[in-house]
Amino acid sequence: NIFENLGCVFIKIGQLLAIRIDILPKEITQELEKLHDCVKNFDGKLIKKFIERSNINLKNVLLYFEENPIATGSIAQIHKATLCTKKIVIIKILKPNILKEIKLTFLILNYLKLFIFNKKLKYEYCKLLQQLQKIINKEINFKNELLNMDQIRKNFQYDSMIKIPKIYYYLSNEKIITMEFIKNGFPFDEIYYKKLPEFLVRNITKKFIKIFFIQVFR
Repeated sequence: NIFENLGCVFIKIGQLLAIRIDILPKEITQELEKLHDCVKNFDGKLIKKFIERSNINLKNVLLYFEENPIATGSIAQIHKATLCTKKIVIIKILKPNILKEIKLTFLILNYLKLFIFNKKLKYEYCKLLQQLQKIINKEINFKNELLNMDQIRKNFQYDSMIKIPKIYYYLSNEKIITMEFIKNGFPFDEIYYKKLPEFLVRNITKKFIKIFFIQVFR
């Protein structure tokens, strides 16, 4: 709750700490995992207005827009919608006023370094801030995410192991991504809670490891 109330930058820090099971106890990382998609959401009506003000033609092609998000993270919300063509899509939307919030948070965090008198600690603190700012600046421009999805699609074009959702480029920009809705999906880390047959778990795990190593080495 503290990370969530401190805003986007601290939510991002919490998300990064959630995967550090090597340095934090399990009960803390499990709690921090909620910051990946269960953050307090923005009002759906505000999001709808944000879409209407965007410079893409979304409001004229939407048959239905679900105001309650299906997931909320540090910088964006995911909403389900139906296009006039009856296609069900999900719309990832940058949270309104997030840029001002990020700018203010980094101003405060940069100011705090004046009170760190240990040279080594000050250096590490500044280095961490720079890395964090670099990560967040990349993430708040969705065009980077679109490029990454295109690259992964290209890398796996002859492989049926992985599916990249179809992107509706004419309904996407640096603040909004519209993509196809994939039914019956669940996060990979929930695989053991699904009570799937052992052979299926083994098969999915093998594919996951193979996909990971292809991305690292190829």
